[in-house]
Amino acid sequence: MESYFDTLLAPAPLVTGGVLILVALLSMILRPTESFNVPFVGVEDRDMSKMKAKYVHEADKLLREGYDKFQASIFQVMTPDGPRLFLPRSFANELKGYPRHEMSGMKATTDRLLGEYTTIDHESQTGLNSIKIDLNRHLDWTSINLNDKLPRIVAQASALIFVGPALNRNKDWLNCTTTFAADVMIGGEKLKTWKPILRPVAQYFIPEVRRIQSDHAFAHTLLLPVLKSRAEEESRQGEKYAKPNDMIQWIQDRARKSGDKTVDTKEQANLQMLAATAAIHTTRMAVMHAIYDLAARPEYVEPLREEIQNALKMSGGTFTKQCLTQLRRLDSFMKESQRHNPPSIATFQRKALVPVKLSNGFHIPSGTIVQCNTNILEESPPSWGDPLSFDGFRFYKLRSKPEDTNKYQFASPSFDSMQFGLGNDACPGRFFASNQIKIILVYIFRHYDIKFEEGEVGRPKNILFEIAIFTAKTHINGAQEPRLPKVIEDIDVILKVTGSTVCGYNLHLLHSSIVELQKGDILGHEFCGIVDELGSALKNLKKGDRVVARFQIKAMYGGRTAGTFGYSHFTGGFVGGQTEYARVPLGDGNLLKLPDDVPDEKGLFLSDEGDAVAIWGAGPVGQMWAEFSFMNGASRVIMIDHNWRLDFVKEKYPKVESANYSELKGI
Repeated sequence: MESYFDTLLAPAPLVTGGVLILVALLSMILRPTESFNVPFVGVEDRDMSKMKAKYVHEADKLLREGYDKFQASIFQVMTPDGPRLFLPRSFANELKGYPRHEMSGMKATTDRLLGEYTTIDHESQTGLNSIKIDLNRHLDWTSINLNDKLPRIVAQASALIFVGPALNRNKDWLNCTTTFAADVMIGGEKLKTWKPILRPVAQYFIPEVRRIQSDHAFAHTLLLPVLKSRAEEESRQGEKYAKPNDMIQWIQDRARKSGDKTVDTKEQANLQMLAATAAIHTTRMAVMHAIYDLAARPEYVEPLREEIQNALKMSGGTFTKQCLTQLRRLDSFMKESQRHNPPSIATFQRKALVPVKLSNGFHIPSGTIVQCNTNILEESPPSWGDPLSFDGFRFYKLRSKPEDTNKYQFASPSFDSMQFGLGNDACPGRFFASNQIKIILVYIFRHYDIKFEEGEVGRPKNILFEIAIFTAKTHINGAQEPRLPKVIEDIDVILKVTGSTVCGYNLHLLHSSIVELQKGDILGHEFCGIVDELGSALKNLKKGDRVVARFQIKAMYGGRTAGTFGYSHFTGGFVGGQTEYARVPLGDGNLLKLPDDVPDEKGLFLSDEGDAVAIWGAGPVGQMWAEFSFMNGASRVIMIDHNWRLDFVKEKYPKVESANYSELKGI
């Protein structure tokens, strides 16, 4: 099977025919040349193809050579796209303020990926504002679980925000967006092996480029019923229509504000595919780098877990924007991991759309792409400490000063940290990406231990393709171990489960009669066990007590009203008892001690003698449970129903109290 890099580097298909030969000859004659009065790096071999190949495989060495030789001066390197100017970092502050119609980061990116063929040359101010303003404003709504394949996780998590719940779990949509992102990168690189004048024809001989159009068409097909349904609902409900909180709606709203009635389906599909392409690859790489750095440096694991536990405790066990903001150590670790493993070894990419004169007198001709040579670790400020070492809490310590508390964050671009760009073209989705990465890593911390496979020592080396950094092919999934649950609130109990039932109600979950069951959810709402760990505020329990758990979680917990163990996210998403260890919230109220002479199989159905019992439904089964409850010590039984069944119960069971829900206000 071809690897990703084999595919990228495969020679373009051979195309025969007199027309192409003629075009090739013309391209040699008419090929434009660019000349800058700055030194070249890597031109020892005058063969143009070898010079370009050297950039593909050894860009890091070329940029290092340029820095060592010229440092504060401009130099150029021959790339597959032609000569590329590399500026010292100092020019970033000078160029960051140029308007986009003069120095454009977007145009440099679309040129590099051959956007006219890969369809990513589409720029929409409406779409940009939706990412820059609306996406970052609505970050509180992001919530995901980690699955087995990280690219799909990122695609699914992004899709929840981009296209909403109607499509974020749709396999066709996820396959379409992930395939498109790969097709753009691989197809663009393959097309670069052709001379520019041949590309309009060559695009039809490259499978990835041909597939891009079908990706767009399929995305349009999937979006069409969603947009149609929303339009019909909005028309029917008028002002009462509750707008979905996703990027589809934000784009529509922004289009209306700008004077357009709406954005058509094809435009929506284009914008959604662009957003997915931007999100999937870079976020996946950042998460994988962080995982490798954690596996290589296990001393960071427990301090980070402690911070996560404390932040979740303060937020009531739910992910909020404030909760994620409190994860300063994790933010620092992510930033340090990115400092050593950036998406690219050169950043601040711009294309000059007009002639630009630098402060040193150098003229950048219109049409020239420039970048800053920024991945020189020893250029880090002295206040950062040893620049070559890995210090996961480097930026956490730098933020300890009151005046720096909002500086040095993962998503904060600066002159010394340009992984997300700088100035007018800084990545608009960086805050969304930061929170997305944090949530994925938090889930891993709470559920898994991570280590490299047997025989692997230290962090795997990165792979470089041109100036882009990728993770090596190290399989870490096989070394993951399930994490035991932890005490989050001081009223929690960690129970070592000794017995659990398989209830008939599990069939409702199996057959999807109960909504919002997610892959990996643990079932079981009737279980008992031994107290293994408990929070400091508990008064009625101690370690080693045998207990039985209620199926429901009573009172308030985590900012939510009650819930049910192991019964889908519709009832709170609490982990059930069909597992080795379970976390039980509100231990004093949700656990009942078992007498020593009561075995698990009998204890599973115990409740406090003298308790009141409420039964919803006064049919035959409800009547049976009323009788059973009195037989087992219930002090009161209240049956809730309406119509003739309550009259029947009042006549046949006078000791049973009744409540007619149709007569109760607010029910």
